[in-house]
Amino acid sequence: MERWDLQSIDQAVDSGFPVLRRIARNAAEKKIHHQVVFGFSYQTAPRLLDFLRKHKAEIRHLTAVRYSGELGHPFHVVDDEIVVLPLDHPFVPEGRFASLLVRDRDIAQNLSEGFEKLWRKAMRSLQEINVDPRRSVANASII
Repeated sequence: MERWDLQSIDQAVDSGFPVLRRIARNAAEKKIHHQVVFGFSYQTAPRLLDFLRKHKAEIRHLTAVRYSGELGHPFHVVDDEIVVLPLDHPFVPEGRFASLLVRDRDIAQNLSEGFEKLWRKAMRSLQEINVDPRRSVANASII
């Protein structure tokens, strides 16, 4: 998930639609293994930290979380056939203007494989940012 995902979630929650609670409840009921990679840049990292603080109770259901400075285009693999492709544009004031629901096993497979590659490279903790190898991890700084 990236900047526009976070903004869309905040807009939904602020409008009275508890999307994160609903996702958490569904994941718990169906015993879903729910992994998320949060993508960020140095400019958007503070926004990510704010989002994580604001919604920490609602994202506890996540099975695993990682972080990546490698920005691409966000996607959501629902299962082995369904994916959601968000459509964002910097000239649209809200950023996210639509999401496309796609039912295609090949696309789902390709995105799942891409996610696994990104997952393996992603950081397990934001503490890994700007780590000077001469210092201990406890002294690492987060930008």
